[in-house]
Amino acid sequence: MEDLKLVRLIKILSIKLDKEINNVVSQYELTSSQSMILFFVFAHKDKNIYPRDLEKKFNLSHPTVLGILKRLQEKGFIEIHKSNEDSRYRLIKLTNKGLETESKASKAIDSLEKKLQKSLGIEESILFKNFLHALIKELKGEEQCLKQF
Repeated sequence: MEDLKLVRLIKILSIKLDKEINNVVSQYELTSSQSMILFFVFAHKDKNIYPRDLEKKFNLSHPTVLGILKRLQEKGFIEIHKSNEDSRYRLIKLTNKGLETESKASKAIDSLEKKLQKSLGIEESILFKNFLHALIKELKGEEQCLKQF
């Protein structure tokens, strides 16, 4: 087996995981990026969520967030309304379709999570998560990055 650098191995894993997530959520007409946003909005459905919140949480540019939101809105998963407090802000809310789809897609992602954990085992899964937390903290700051999930 070729001795690849850590950075390259993590990148390969990231690409493969993104493809796997796309395969899992495609049956719900979602991409991995769209599902990530949908899951976040669902997790914070009792709060006011604005595009700016998504930009900060996921470290995405404004145009990228707007593109993802536009596609989610076109597919009927979310609605975007002007804020009552300040009409310059756009409030993001899940539709009934978004709520139903989030529940189904979330179960599919949980199944993928279990598959990955099973392939590593309990102890290795815990170690791997600890390693990932350490790398995230080193590169970005764990508090900011992990709050998004």
